[in-house]
This record gives sequence, structure tokens and C-alpha cells, in this order.
Amino acid sequence: MENIFFEEKFLIMKTKIINIALLFLTIGCSSSVKNINDNQNYSDSLNSSQKAQDYFIQGSLAEFNGDYNRAIIEYQEALAIDPSAGIHFSLSKNYLRLNKLLSALGHAKSAVKIEPANTEFLMQLGSIYFLSRQLDSASTVFEKIIGLDSSNHQAYFYLGQTYEEKKPLAALEVYNTLLKKVGAEWEVLIRVAELNTRLGFPDKTIETIKDLIKLDPSNIQLQKFFIESLLQNQKYDEAIEVADKNLISFPDDIELIEYKAKAFFSLKKIEKSTEEYLKLIENPQLDYTKKFIIASAFMAESNKDSIVIPFAYKVISKIQSDSADWQTSAFLGELALKMERDSLAVFHFKDAISKAEWNTQLWERLGILMFDLKKYNELESNLLKAAEKYPENFVINLLLGLSFGQSNKHAVAYEYLVKAAKINPNDITALHALGFTLQQLKRNEEAIPFLKDALKIQPNNIEILSTLGLVYEGLKYWNKSDSLYEYILIKEPDNALILNNYAYSLSERGDSLSYALDMSKKAIDSDPENASYLDTYGWIHFKLGNYNEAEKFIQKSVNKEPDNSTLYDHLGDVLNTQGKKKMAIQNWKKALELDQARKEIQEKIKKAEQ
Repeated sequence: MENIFFEEKFLIMKTKIINIALLFLTIGCSSSVKNINDNQNYSDSLNSSQKAQDYFIQGSLAEFNGDYNRAIIEYQEALAIDPSAGIHFSLSKNYLRLNKLLSALGHAKSAVKIEPANTEFLMQLGSIYFLSRQLDSASTVFEKIIGLDSSNHQAYFYLGQTYEEKKPLAALEVYNTLLKKVGAEWEVLIRVAELNTRLGFPDKTIETIKDLIKLDPSNIQLQKFFIESLLQNQKYDEAIEVADKNLISFPDDIELIEYKAKAFFSLKKIEKSTEEYLKLIENPQLDYTKKFIIASAFMAESNKDSIVIPFAYKVISKIQSDSADWQTSAFLGELALKMERDSLAVFHFKDAISKAEWNTQLWERLGILMFDLKKYNELESNLLKAAEKYPENFVINLLLGLSFGQSNKHAVAYEYLVKAAKINPNDITALHALGFTLQQLKRNEEAIPFLKDALKIQPNNIEILSTLGLVYEGLKYWNKSDSLYEYILIKEPDNALILNNYAYSLSERGDSLSYALDMSKKAIDSDPENASYLDTYGWIHFKLGNYNEAEKFIQKSVNKEPDNSTLYDHLGDVLNTQGKKKMAIQNWKKALELDQARKEIQEKIKKAEQ
């Protein structure tokens, strides 16, 4: 049982009771000797009583000297002669001091059974129930004590404690009753304040703490408790005022500075809050764990309010400058992205990786960032290192495959996409990308199973259906490809990708060129900067014999995507038809440089140079 405000008074009173009891016992025995000296049976009883008294006295002396085991032995001898409530009570006390709760409980019960109205014995029993967490039994005992003696302040205090866990409102009622009886007592007020906080009664908590402060105005922990309660009750200005008063005496107190920073933050005075947090961070007493908590809080707030972002970056930069922790570097990377400073974000993520190469999520985050920024060469350079370390990482393999595909390095892309699909055979992106890559490599039959597996996951995915249409085109399954395109256009008549692909398919066959030109024009109107769409539109004009228009649009296409072999090939064909052989050869050579596997281009160059 916890120490309480009146325990010392109670112990003094208890000692007096024991001394008086011993005195009565002695007086009673000597009186009996004078009156019944001639009665032998009575004399034997007297001798037994004297022995019990001697054992009890020896037990009391041993208890006084802290020898509780010896005290128990003496009390047990006394109990064997005189099984009185007082001896059971003494045994219970000493067993309790040795933390032998079961034995202590047994003797306390025996004492109460003999003297059920003895409040001291009941207090012992209730205390043991409390310590053994038998709170219902404990509360029953303390309620009985109060019924016997409503002035027993200790019983009220203990009863309140037994109620706190399951009956907090009842506990508050008991404590408030006790406060009316004894006035403002520290330990009672502390428990009332804690209960009010727990129950969500901040106003009452504040009132109670103010009473406590009157008792001990210089108690800094109490002042901090007061500030915390003010913050919880959203009384931020008052919290700042109290913090400032205490900072006069304790200018370097970390908690006071933090309370002030939190209050400013809650008032949306982010700049002032940042100033206080920077003071905290610069304090050598503040350990890194607390600094990281501050960094995390700023990150969380930056996700809610963009105004916080530059201040978060400033605070976390300061933390990061004194740390080798990868997490703060990663935080700075995310913040740099929010500030649209992409290169700075890349720098911070690379820094984070240098501190934690084992963290695959950092590699993945850097790869995704570079992919979004279309920095494919840089992505490949970095993630190839990661792939060596973590060859079975799905995201790393997928990103490399997608990046190499965007760079038109389809053979290399295939290696990583195949691995990604093996690692995660149900990922629709990996299946689709692998199917598309195989189509680009003219391995159309191999592409079909992967695309069909992807369509099992998303049967109406337009992009996958479109890729399957390209595959059927490559295999010259015109009916299947046309049916797919027509099906998609019924669902999405303005789908620029399908309009473009279908138009290009028709142009390659020289079929329905006017219809193809209309679809291609619609695609360009939707996305006029798309290199593929510009190429298709120019190519259809080429098929229609409109060579100037063809050259114009295909040249635009090349300008938009200068690393695409097919575009240079098409431009070469247009120029050659116009009799511009030298320029045609230059473009074909560029196409061959970008894709050396295209033997048909070699034949064109050879024929043009004859």
C-alpha cells in the first residue's frame, strides 16, 4: 500500500495502543496473582498467560529491531498458548513485511473473525487485499471500516484507491468527501487531479492543481503538470504565460521550453514554435531520441498543413546536421519533394542510403522518385548497385525493368521484368510490362500468356487490352486486334492511346486510311505533345502520299523523343521517298545506332547508298 499523508500519525497512535495493551495485560496478571494465589488451576492458567505474554514481548522486541522472522517465531509460540486476535494481527504484520501475502492474509482474517469490529485489524486485512489486487474484497473491508468509524480518514483514502481502476467516478466522490473532512491534502489532491485528467475533466484538473500550487508554489514538477493540463484544455496562451514564469528560474529546462513550443505550434504560430524547438535541439542535454520525436512531429504536421513544410525542413536540417541517422535524411528528402526541389530530394535520399544501405525501402523510394522524374539513366546507375545487393527484391527489379523499357533498352528490361514477375507472379504491373517488353522484342507469342494473366486480375484494363492488341498486330491476327480496339472504343470512344494504336495498325496495312487519319487526329487533339501520336499522324499522311505533312509531323515526333529508333526510321522513309537520300541515310543510321538489331534498316541504307 502506498504511503499516505496521515501514515506517520497513524503509526504513533498504533504504538500507543500496543503499549497500553501490554500495560493492561501486566496489570491484569499481577492483580490475579494476589486474588487467586490459592487456586492451583487458576495458577496454571496464569502461568500460561505469563508465558504467552513473554513470547509476545520477545516478538515485539524482535519486530522493533527489524528481525521479522524471529518475531514470527515468538508470536507463533504465543499464539499456541493464547490464540487471540492481537497475536494474529501481529503475525499478519510481520508476514506482510516479508512479502508473504498468503500467510499475512490468513492471520488478518483470523484477527477480524475474532474481533470483527476492530478497525485496526480491518485496516490490515483491507491493505493485504489491496496489495494482492483483490480490489473488490479490499473495497468491501474499507467500506465496513467507514461504516464503523466515519472519521477514519485512512480508510477513505484506501477506498478511493480501490475504486480508481474500475470505478473512477466513485473514487472521485470518495476523495472529494475526504477533502471536505481534512482540507487540502497534497496526496489526495494529486490523485484527484490524475483522475480528472484520465476521465477527461481538464477544467476540474486545473482547479485541483491550482489548489496544490497554493500548498507548494515552488514545486517545478507540479508547475509542469499544470502546464500540461492547460495544453490539454487548449489554454495555450495561459500555458505560455506559466512556462515563461518558470523559465525565469529554470531558463534551460528542456520540458518548459518544449511546452512553450507546443503551445505556439497549437496556436499556429509556427515561426515562434520553430524558434523554441531550435533552442531545444541546440541544448546538449536533449538526447537524440527526443530530437527524433520533434522531427517526426514536424513531419506529421507538414502532411496536414503545407505552411509547416519550410519550418519542418529547417528544424529537421538542424537535427540532421548533428546526426548520422538515416531517418532524418529521408524526412528531408520527402520535404524537399513537397517543396518541389527534386534534385535536393534525390540528394537527401542518396544521403539516407549511404547511412543505411541495408534499408531496401530507401533504394525503392529513390528509384520511384527518379522514375517519376524520368531520370532513367540515373535510376539505372543507382538501382543496379541495389540489385547486386538485393537480387530478389521485387520493387528494385521492377523499377529497373520499367526504366530500361522507357530507355528503349528492351532486351535488358526483359531480364529484370522476368525476375520481378517470378518474385511476384500476381503483380499486374510486372505482368503487363513484361508482356509489352516481349511485344517490343517481337516475341509476341511469348507475350500473350503474361498479358492474359494480367487480364485475369483486371479484365477491363484498357492499357493491357491495348498491348494485347499490339501483340495480335505483330502476329498479323488482324481480326483479333481490330476486335479488341473496337471493343475498347465502344467503352471509351475518346481514348487517345487506343485511337492512336488502332490508327497506326490500319496505316501499316494500308487499310481504311481516312478512318485511321480521323482517329489519329483525335488522339493528337487530346495530347498534342505526344511523340508516338505525332509519328502515327505523320505516318498515315505518308501512306496517303502527303509527304510534306508526313515530314512535318514525324520531325516533331523525333524532336520530342530523340532516342526512339522507330521515329528515325520513319523519317528516313519519308525523306527517301522525297528524294532526300542523304538525309534519309543519316536518319536510318541514327535509328540503327539506337537499335542495332534492326537488320531491315541496314538493308535500306545499303540500297540507298548503291
